[in-house]
Amino acid sequence: MITTDEVLLILHKDTWFRPSESEKKKKILDDNGNEIEVATSYYHDINGMEQILIRVSNHGTWLKTWVKRKRDPSQSLQNLSVVFSNEPVKTESFTEPIEYTDKEGKIAYRYLYFVVEQYAYRMENLSKNDFISLIKKIKSLGDSKVFTDPFKNKPTKRANRHVLTPQTIDGDDVPPTSNPVHPRQTKVVQNKEDEVDANGNVIKEYIERIVKKAIYEVLSMHNYA
Repeated sequence: MITTDEVLLILHKDTWFRPSESEKKKKILDDNGNEIEVATSYYHDINGMEQILIRVSNHGTWLKTWVKRKRDPSQSLQNLSVVFSNEPVKTESFTEPIEYTDKEGKIAYRYLYFVVEQYAYRMENLSKNDFISLIKKIKSLGDSKVFTDPFKNKPTKRANRHVLTPQTIDGDDVPPTSNPVHPRQTKVVQNKEDEVDANGNVIKEYIERIVKKAIYEVLSMHNYA
């Protein structure tokens, strides 16, 4: 099993990730046994032919932080949040209005619509090598590749996946008609129970394999196979 401190130390030392500028820090021990303060969220933006925005953390996703990122999350091929925690993962969907210039050149405010895919892994089910392999997969994104769960066929290790969309401060859903959005994000929110590849194709086969395997095992236990 990998621990929270091990996760955060690996991310802290990995210059591929940008640590959160939040004042919320955690004290851990480094490789030499010295106490250090580290961020609890880490980010990376992939800006190839298609934009991918990445967040890795030990706690759930707050969508209000995504509208504050330098790059517009509504234009991403994928907005990815990967969480490593043994605690129940809480998310916050409320956001704040963003400033924009209207057709008359005046400053106005509106809520931004976008879609985030959150993958939450229980650390007690993962080894350190499992964690490192997940980080390697995240780093391989781009060039028309999006993140899909490499452990989706392993019931004890696969992520709890949620598709998140923003709400207003008053708790109302931000409508998808608020602004143009990358077409893959629309496909993702229309198929919340299934993963979607970079071309917008719904990936159903792994679920079908799991169901067929479960049925076969039940029938075999009753000597019906």
